Amino acid sequence: MAITNDSSSPGGFAGTYSFPTCTYASPSFSPPAGSLILFSVPANPNNTGGNSTFSTPTNTGTALTWNLLASQLATGGAGGVAVFWAYNASAQSGIVVTATVTDTATGVSEVGNACIDVWNGTAGNFTGAALVQNSQTTSPGNVAITTTAAGSQVAGAFNVLFPYAIPCTTTDMGEGAYGTSYGNAGIYAYKSAPIASPSATYINFVQPTGLDYCSYIVYEILAGAAPGPTVPAGGGVFVEC
Repeated sequence: MAITNDSSSPGGFAGTYSFPTCTYASPSFSPPAGSLILFSVPANPNNTGGNSTFSTPTNTGTALTWNLLASQLATGGAGGVAVFWAYNASAQSGIVVTATVTDTATGVSEVGNACIDVWNGTAGNFTGAALVQNSQTTSPGNVAITTTAAGSQVAGAFNVLFPYAIPCTTTDMGEGAYGTSYGNAGIYAYKSAPIASPSATYINFVQPTGLDYCSYIVYEILAGAAPGPTVPAGGGVFVEC
């Protein structure tokens, strides 16, 4: 089964900031059975520095087990991003997922967009999957990741401090781009198609010239095992003719 981005994916949505926390509550969505949910959450950058902390997401409906895939704070703790995931075994209707980010220093009201993607045809976990992350002061451009298995997908989250309303861009399948005055900027992206075979793959993140303190997390989503042969009811023997 090929990995596909499910139509139930909320994509990007704005948070609500009230010092010291920014709350990201998704629009309601209905993930199908056997889907993998990825929740990317930006940290609030603030002009006085200081680290931010991420809460573990919670959801309405049937409670899911949320796992931290990775978190990456920018240089000096000025903003960052985290990616959480959960496997949804049974179909759910109209659930809302919520997470918060907490600042440790007072800054101006700064809020970005979180992003939720629902994926079908996955392994349902990240055991053995590739992951790269970093914080730097220059635009990363093409971020390299070497996939581990055929049929996998590559996606990522990118966050930048102080964009002054200038959005980031990508040449891949971008979503959830954001950039508000005196806020943070970023974009989420994934490849247009699964990777045919294990290889060096690139995902593109470009920040406006002159901006700094960027963070990114790029990860591989593994494909589920191909279905095996069907055995007739009551058993039987297959004979090759």
